[in-house]
Amino acid sequence: MEDKTAEYGLMLKMFPTSISPSRKCHEIFWLIKLLDVTMSMKFFCPHFPSSRDIKIHGDPDILALIKKYIDEFQEHCSNSTSVLQYMVNFTGFLKAVEAKIKSTGKYEEPVKNAEIQRNVLILAEIEKVGFDKVIDISQDLSKIQFGYKDSCSKLHKLDVLVPPDYPDETPSTISDLPEDSAPIKSSSFKDIYKSWIKSVEAYVPAWEVLEEVDRVCWVLDPDPPTPLNLYRRIAVGSSISLQIEIEPTDPTQLPQIK
Repeated sequence: MEDKTAEYGLMLKMFPTSISPSRKCHEIFWLIKLLDVTMSMKFFCPHFPSSRDIKIHGDPDILALIKKYIDEFQEHCSNSTSVLQYMVNFTGFLKAVEAKIKSTGKYEEPVKNAEIQRNVLILAEIEKVGFDKVIDISQDLSKIQFGYKDSCSKLHKLDVLVPPDYPDETPSTISDLPEDSAPIKSSSFKDIYKSWIKSVEAYVPAWEVLEEVDRVCWVLDPDPPTPLNLYRRIAVGSSISLQIEIEPTDPTQLPQIK
């Protein structure tokens, strides 16, 4: 398991536009380029980190490219023993194809269907945020979960839900922020992520105060507390409780008491 994790980490370092759904490494999404044309490549690797039984699927243009230049593909990739080596060799295959295309001057950019265009666009948006910020991703790219550690090293998660007709319809989001602090509505994942981080950091002082309340008081509600909750109902005596609510813009001032 440690070898698998280490190999996956090395893969992300060497190929930052690659990612595996749920980090299970049985399927890899990889954003590649050929003559500045972006393509979305997927491949199964059921025995990761070994390349045994590896199989490319997804973008038909990549499959057509391999079929057309099968000799070059076999020369570069057939002797790969690991997924990482396979990706290195596949990169060499792409360079060999580029050199051949440039020498002949014959290349027509493929016309992609709507699903492939959407996938390429989504992966490109993820790349702008950073594949290293992704915690999880669904196989159909309809849900991407980003992570961020705040200034107190607490991990927060943001789910970006991508609609079928993206980018015509903007994504929706789910996070651990209060409802009135949702990230901005945008087709840009980077803008959404930056907006969310700004909101997270704005709430850090309030969360620190509430953590101290949780530490020294008997909190009845919420149980358990989450970052969504800016209130606490505290037991103050036999059958007596009070509710306090923190003002996030000035959490050290006297709270609202009910």
